[in-house]
Amino acid sequence: MVSDIAGTTRDFIEDTLVIDGIMFRFIDTAGIRETSDILEGLGIERSKQKLREAEIVLFISDIHKSLEETIAEFNNLALTKDQTGVICSTKRIPSRCTSRPKTQVIAEKSGVKTLLITAKYKETLQPLLT
Repeated sequence: MVSDIAGTTRDFIEDTLVIDGIMFRFIDTAGIRETSDILEGLGIERSKQKLREAEIVLFISDIHKSLEETIAEFNNLALTKDQTGVICSTKRIPSRCTSRPKTQVIAEKSGVKTLLITAKYKETLQPLLT
């Protein structure tokens, strides 16, 4: 089941994909945030475990969040020096939208590679493959 309601994801979804002969394992987890809900807390702990095991972390953030909020949430992941982080800002319009400069500002302020992606326009996913 999928919901827009924050805190409803409890488990993770995992699948593999081979790109140019290299196997990638993608894991979609519950969002990591503070909560007092016991079940949501268990889902978040599972997310944190998967995060600790990851080599590359694609941090998906809504482009409508403030720069400060996006950067703070990413920094709270506390990635190690051995992990690579990529902030992906989602949007439901093409990558040529006026929000592109915001992703550049996030990249400059956070020091992390930042992309604007949308599943509707597959060309925006290309930078993930490079």
